[in-house]
Amino acid sequence: MSHWRASLQYRERWVRLFCCFSWALVVINALHFDVLNTIDLFLLNVLVGGNRWVFPFVGPGIEMAVVLGVTLAPAVPRFDRPVALVLFAGGTVFGTLLTTAVIFAATGIVLPLASPLLGGIGAVAILQTMAWSEERSRRTGMEAVDHARLQFTDMLVHDLRKHLSSVFVSLNLLEKDRVRTEASAELLRLLRVGADRVLLDINNLLDIRKIEEQCLVLRREPVRIDQVIDVVLREHASAADLAGIRMIPKIEPVPPVQADAEVVSRILVNLIWNALRHAPGGSTIEAGCLALEDRVEWWVSNGGPAIPEEGRKILFQSFRTGQGLSIRDGGGGTGLGLSFCKMAIEAHGGTIAVESPRPETSDGVRVRVSLPVA
Repeated sequence: MSHWRASLQYRERWVRLFCCFSWALVVINALHFDVLNTIDLFLLNVLVGGNRWVFPFVGPGIEMAVVLGVTLAPAVPRFDRPVALVLFAGGTVFGTLLTTAVIFAATGIVLPLASPLLGGIGAVAILQTMAWSEERSRRTGMEAVDHARLQFTDMLVHDLRKHLSSVFVSLNLLEKDRVRTEASAELLRLLRVGADRVLLDINNLLDIRKIEEQCLVLRREPVRIDQVIDVVLREHASAADLAGIRMIPKIEPVPPVQADAEVVSRILVNLIWNALRHAPGGSTIEAGCLALEDRVEWWVSNGGPAIPEEGRKILFQSFRTGQGLSIRDGGGGTGLGLSFCKMAIEAHGGTIAVESPRPETSDGVRVRVSLPVA
């Protein structure tokens, strides 16, 4: 039954033809009882100057054929946009008037006007109603699916954060134990780095949802970007050591920007993590900032393979990753980090852009962020 209902849709040509043919029968039935003759005479007299002329009309068979042709014409193609269907209907009406005028001028025989116009306009109205109704049903279904997805995401994130809290408690207890070997200390560092990374992705997912629903509240205050970069680089020195990567700060004093300090810090953390994932071992990561006229620009860059053009187009989309470009994690990121960065920066009135390869080299990636000065 559901398959049968799915086939009764505007996208099916036979459905469109059937509906338009049914309407054509209504118009032809009106012709049979001479309901439209008075309208035809009025229209023709208006077109030729308002005089009461008597016109030699074509036979009923030709008239019915004209009505069928004009009424079924909009049903043959499928229009994805309502405007295209309206334009097609307008073209059909204009073509009918032009053909009638040409035949009348050449032969003196009159084709009907009222019945084809009524058939064409009615057919377009029926098709528009079908397409609009199906589009509304499709959007309603998509909204229901999206609502269910968001509910599932909320429950999943809540459970993940709850489970992660016990992991962090256990890590804190283990790190307080002074009696541990070098191997266990290294294992603890790996666990801490992994747990921090998972928590960052969870927070990114939550904040992307808030930004999309315009519920993210920014607590704006003067923020020194140079100080934020210094703190974040020191906090992630352990992760860089584990990856065998050296982080180089290129910081100069800059004026404060008006921003949410926590959100700005997380933007930089995401950029650092992204650079660590894609930088080859033994390479360097640079993070720096500089003051422009009325803005502060800061960046994070790394070596490694450049991002192709098709990869740069989807770089800031959620759940879209640069597969095959990552040195670690098998190329498997969530795609949430850069998506969060773009949304958060734009919420601050700033800009974010990617350069790949870097201008001074033939490889690598540099992400530039710009925020207005406070």
